[in-house]
Amino acid sequence: MAAYPVIGIGHSSFVMASLIAESAVVITTLEAAVPVITANIERHGLTSRIAKVVAAQVPVLDLEAAPDRAAAEFIEAARALSPEPPLIILGCAGGVSIRRHVAGVMRRPVIEGVTSAARRCRALAG
Repeated sequence: MAAYPVIGIGHSSFVMASLIAESAVVITTLEAAVPVITANIERHGLTSRIAKVVAAQVPVLDLEAAPDRAAAEFIEAARALSPEPPLIILGCAGGVSIRRHVAGVMRRPVIEGVTSAARRCRALAG
């Protein structure tokens, strides 16, 4: 066991989402990440709040190199869900670069893990 709290970006975003909305989905970059994220959600007992994990099929480096195109792919993935989710979790640290764009277009809360984890750290620091 760690001597200090370990704050993960995935767990932080899952917890933050569960405080804001009754249900959410995770949209991640590539299909390879889907089973890993799904297992993490299950491990933390949050499957009743985060029902689905989907991939936008965006290479991770595109989040920084081509953020407008990456955001468009994440938006398309969200709109393909039926019904559209009340809250979106961006399932990659690079989501910090597209969160505002996605939230502005989707007009619903969009959470990413880096900011969620930083806010939890700040709260723990008092």
